[in-house]
Amino acid sequence: MKQTLVLVLLISFATASFAHASTAYASHLLVLIHANVIDMTSEAVKKDMTIIIKLGRIYEIGPFGKVRIPRDAETIDAAGKFLIPGLWDMHAHTRSDELTRKIVFPLDVANGVIGIRDMAGDCIGGGDC
Repeated sequence: MKQTLVLVLLISFATASFAHASTAYASHLLVLIHANVIDMTSEAVKKDMTIIIKLGRIYEIGPFGKVRIPRDAETIDAAGKFLIPGLWDMHAHTRSDELTRKIVFPLDVANGVIGIRDMAGDCIGGGDC
């Protein structure tokens, strides 16, 4: 579980940083090599994969050795790690206080949860939420 979270977080942080990147970093590439990919299209784990991330988005995925890695790419060896789609909590009860923003939401992200569906938090009807 810990290995999976590292890659989910890595992708999350990479996406966040690239989304706000200046034009100087517009061509920055991040490559994960030797990763195990669970893509939800089959029951099988795709082993020893290369993932190219360009501008915060997955640009290419393929078996290691069959995907050309650009020379200017930052490469991370993800051997023994797993890459999974971000998870969604479809039954959350959130609050609009500082505790939620500073502790609960970061814990969600640390555990691979990148989206939630709020089941009637304390912020009904708008306001300062």
